[in-house]
Amino acid sequence: MLSINCISAATETGNTTNTSEQNITSNVINSSNTTIQKSMDTANTTNSSNTTIQKSMEAAGGTSYSKVKAVWIPSDYVSSLNVTALQNLGITDVFVKSNLISTPSYSSVLTSILQKLKGTNIRVHAWITCFKDANGDWIDPANKTQQDFLINSITSIVKNYNVSGINLDYIRYSGSGSNTAGESGTAAITAFVQRVYNTVKSINSSVAVSADLMPEGSANAYYYGQNYTQLAQYLDFLVPMIYKGNYGYNSSTGTSSSGKNGTSWIASTVAYIVSQANGTPVIAGLQTYRSDKNVTAIPASELQNDIDAAINNGSSGYALFRYGLINSSFGMDSTIPTVKSIDPANNSVNVPINKVIKVTFSESIKRGTLSIYVKNSSTGKYVPITTSISGNVLTITLNSNLTKGTTYNIILNAGSITDLAGNALKAYTTKFTTDATAPTVKSIDPSNNSANIPINKTIKITFSEPVKAGTLSIYLKNLKTGKYVTVTKKISSNILTITPAISLTKATLYYVILNAGSITDLAGNSLKSYTTKFTTDKTAPTIKSIDPSNNSANIAINKVIKVTFSEPVKAGTLSIRVKNLKTGSYISIAKKISGNTLTITPTSNLIKATQYAVVLNAGSITDLAGNSLKSYTTKFTTDKTAPTIKSIDPSNNSANIAINKVIKVTFNEPVKTGTLSIKLKNLKTGTYVSITKTISGNTLTIKPTSTLTKATQYAVVLNAGSITDLAGNAIRSYTTKFTTDSTAPTVKSIDPSNNSVNVPLGKVINVTFSESIKAGTLGVGVKDRTGKYIPITTSISGNVLTITPKSNLTNGTLYYIVLNASSVTDLAGNALKAYTTQFTTNGTIFTITQINAAAASVKSYVESNNRLPNYVTIGTSQVKMPQFLQLLVTSLLQINNKTNTFMIPGSINAPESPTGSYMYGNIVLTEYLSIAQNIRNYINSNNCAPNYMTSSLGNIQYESLVYIYSKILNYYKTNGNLPNYVLVDSSVTNTAIPSELQQYLQATTNCQVTNSQIQTLAKSLTSGKISAYDKAVAIFNWVRDKLGYSFYYNTKYGAVGTLNAMTGNCVDTAHLLIALERAAGIPARYEHVYAKFSSGNWYGHVIAQVWVNGKWYNVDATSYSNTFGVIKNWNASTATYKGTYATLPF
Repeated sequence: MLSINCISAATETGNTTNTSEQNITSNVINSSNTTIQKSMDTANTTNSSNTTIQKSMEAAGGTSYSKVKAVWIPSDYVSSLNVTALQNLGITDVFVKSNLISTPSYSSVLTSILQKLKGTNIRVHAWITCFKDANGDWIDPANKTQQDFLINSITSIVKNYNVSGINLDYIRYSGSGSNTAGESGTAAITAFVQRVYNTVKSINSSVAVSADLMPEGSANAYYYGQNYTQLAQYLDFLVPMIYKGNYGYNSSTGTSSSGKNGTSWIASTVAYIVSQANGTPVIAGLQTYRSDKNVTAIPASELQNDIDAAINNGSSGYALFRYGLINSSFGMDSTIPTVKSIDPANNSVNVPINKVIKVTFSESIKRGTLSIYVKNSSTGKYVPITTSISGNVLTITLNSNLTKGTTYNIILNAGSITDLAGNALKAYTTKFTTDATAPTVKSIDPSNNSANIPINKTIKITFSEPVKAGTLSIYLKNLKTGKYVTVTKKISSNILTITPAISLTKATLYYVILNAGSITDLAGNSLKSYTTKFTTDKTAPTIKSIDPSNNSANIAINKVIKVTFSEPVKAGTLSIRVKNLKTGSYISIAKKISGNTLTITPTSNLIKATQYAVVLNAGSITDLAGNSLKSYTTKFTTDKTAPTIKSIDPSNNSANIAINKVIKVTFNEPVKTGTLSIKLKNLKTGTYVSITKTISGNTLTIKPTSTLTKATQYAVVLNAGSITDLAGNAIRSYTTKFTTDSTAPTVKSIDPSNNSVNVPLGKVINVTFSESIKAGTLGVGVKDRTGKYIPITTSISGNVLTITPKSNLTNGTLYYIVLNASSVTDLAGNALKAYTTQFTTNGTIFTITQINAAAASVKSYVESNNRLPNYVTIGTSQVKMPQFLQLLVTSLLQINNKTNTFMIPGSINAPESPTGSYMYGNIVLTEYLSIAQNIRNYINSNNCAPNYMTSSLGNIQYESLVYIYSKILNYYKTNGNLPNYVLVDSSVTNTAIPSELQQYLQATTNCQVTNSQIQTLAKSLTSGKISAYDKAVAIFNWVRDKLGYSFYYNTKYGAVGTLNAMTGNCVDTAHLLIALERAAGIPARYEHVYAKFSSGNWYGHVIAQVWVNGKWYNVDATSYSNTFGVIKNWNASTATYKGTYATLPF
């Protein structure tokens, strides 16, 4: 176990005695315009753009990480922390050193800073060193003891301290020498960060997890194990340490030795990392001093430019490294506040006399020492006021109304207002004039001279501004009588509502009179006199429609009559009637009016086949103004057509009808029972069957009271008059026939099917029949080959018989399913013929533990031999690879579903012609689980392993499927959890080189592939590497890192001579690189280009092309800035490509 003091306070971004330990030379600086000269240790970058953005940001606060201003604070600075200084800088977050150190203890550090920052809204993040110890030595990030120690420490902090976040530092490999991450290291870092994230969120979901990351772009994953995209899934924000001073920008001006600007490098680096973070916030970590070798605070203006560059390129804020080394001038406010806007604006007119004045400033403010006034320009007197401030807004409230039509000055004396830093406002004066304009009428409803106005009309008048009642009257006058109508009046803002106390008189002219002074605006300016007129309704209502329409026929005898008018109506003084034109008598009705609709409902059914008249006498209906309807009559005739049968179930002459059949007869209209009978007759015996009858709408249902006799013909007899429509029109006599079921049921399918093998011992047997069934008089049984019947239970549901053994079957045993004749019948009693089928149970059972162990063996064999074994031994059984693939995916799916049942390999055939894509890449957990399910489904359906399975990378060949799922279960066996992703490298199991590429494996004059030195070195460099890709990368990295560069033209040494000289130009570098790749069995060839280098010069140049995973990679080992497949020292997009060669002609 590690001791409690094993983690040093010295961390990646700082320690208690030094400024930083981050002075390791960068491997790659990621930027679209970046070059690192092979002969230099310092990064060399180009500028993108110099953009100035707003100096300050609003504080982040809450749980948002969108506008962060953070600072790292070493533990021994906490006791003397200047909280006011942090607040003046607008700091939102602090990363405080929280390693398990003895002096001061992490508990006292966290307790102290949380107390100091209480009530400030500054969030505290515990800053944790992960994989570097107190002596400055690196700890393997895959070390489980160290991981568990860190998880326990973080758990304790989150549970016991009210921190806002956990900030992970030194969450990486060193990136130099043998301590680089590679693929497995990247997986280890990602998995650990995921574990931290899940642990923290399980305790308190509001606690953020962040990590301090190297800024070296695409190289980060290979060297340090920090893949921005992968880590972004498990971090609330990323903190890349973009320390320009530690990357060569360490002169007094913040530029590199070649004159390139460090602020521009910050911009391009932030932009790249933001593009990789998939929306997770990126907080740029920025160095506040020159470098670790020159601990001098950079000027405040330069630091601000660095911050602006980061923010302008997508950073969600910044974190300063570190507290105690920030220029004292940074963040100091010397800018005086200014007035941004004022309401009312300068020289405004028609301002309300009760106006609340608001002045908005350029920043937050407070009251100064001098006065603020509002002055009457006419009298020279000051108006009593009260003032209040909120943020950057000053509010001036008048203690009483101003005088209308008067100019006032607002006077802010110099020093009356200051910003929060105490910078005083200069003297400021503005003026406005109060309202002197009388209100006018904008609109009136009803409009002037409008006609046909309802007699209950509410009058609305809209003014040009808010108004109030004046001193004179408002009238509504009847011009026919000369009398004034009693009204109520109400004002809301700029609308006057006039409501007559009683209905107006129809067909009458009215005046609305607003006397001068009856209405004023809020300043007291009076309305001029105003008159408008309208005439009330004088048009009689008319009929728009009637249902049933005039002269319509076949109307239902319970019809409800609806009459629709041209306007809303009410009952008049005369009568409304419905008349039987055959008898001349009037029928009893009920009448109802709603809006413009009259509803007439007869109190009893009408007589069928009879004509009726609807009579609306003149005066029987009026509109709301009292205008009477003219007399109106309409006629209709009730139903006289007999109902007919539309369909019957069962249909006429149908056979094999169920003996419990319910008969349904559907008519063309709603019906009811008549006076004569409905019968169901057994035509074999001549007797009638007892039935019940129900009617719903147009459907008659006939239900026999007992089951019918099988194989018998029946007649459904509807006598004339047995059914009528609702009008009483009787049906004609009707007869239909059907015959009950006489066909015995048959077996359609059985599971397990006949002669099945490897049937599970707990199998439930299902037999599906051609029709619904029931148990017969004889038995159903399951017996073994000795004739011994086993205990079972049976159940029937519809057409399925389920047979369940009471205990597990015996493995490797033949069983017979016996259905005796008459053991099952259909519902009509027709008996099943005797039926027998057989199956055999599986004889081999495996557990997840056994399969995981076998997976480790298969993985090891493949990686040693680059092919699958013929079989793998599990227990005492030899399992072939198709069966093993079935067991692999079954075991994996059980692990994921948290189940654990025994597994039995089926008799699985090998795929006929395995094919697949060349590929090298990762598939994530959700995808490889989905592919596993697809493999299992395919094998179960086809009894054969697949040739390939589709994936996001392409088609994964059968051999690769066995290998990758062996890797997954081996990982689970070792780590106890499933991996987040698995590498798919087709070259591990598919080592065949296409015939057309054989020429790129041959030795040539200058590419001495068979030379013993070349062979020995190639073998050494690729030792322990499994895939062709990893081997190719290892050879490239060695040539790039070990070989010096000499300038001369064409070939000078050849591969062996270059190896001995350990230096060469581009041609000889390519000779050596290609010879080593070919010696390792990897096709490689030359490519000749003419390219523009980062120096700006154009040269002819030779590089290598290496074939792995089905494609060619361009590789140039002449510059440290290049990585395998990535060229940065010359512009590949503008280069001219001269050709590729198996042997170089010069």
